[in-house]
Amino acid sequence: MKIKILALFLTAASPISLLAQAETSASGAQPSALWSLFWSILPIVIVAGIFIIFIRRLQKPLLKRSQDHMARQVEHMDRVEQLLERIANAVEKKD
Repeated sequence: MKIKILALFLTAASPISLLAQAETSASGAQPSALWSLFWSILPIVIVAGIFIIFIRRLQKPLLKRSQDHMARQVEHMDRVEQLLERIANAVEKKD
């Protein structure tokens, strides 16, 4: 569902610069260079913003899984350390 909304938004946002150029050429006035630059960069900024939001949403579950994995790894290392300490104590008593 979210991908459909994203695709619809990108489809609607892509002709913005073309519409702006068509409007100015119909009136006969030439747009300023700054205004033309703004309309040229606006679609790129919109797409980049949507891309950043999409990537951040994808990273949240991965970050949570990574943190859970790190917590399990620390617990495992603590258990291994305790077992190695017991082995070392047993070897010292044996000598």
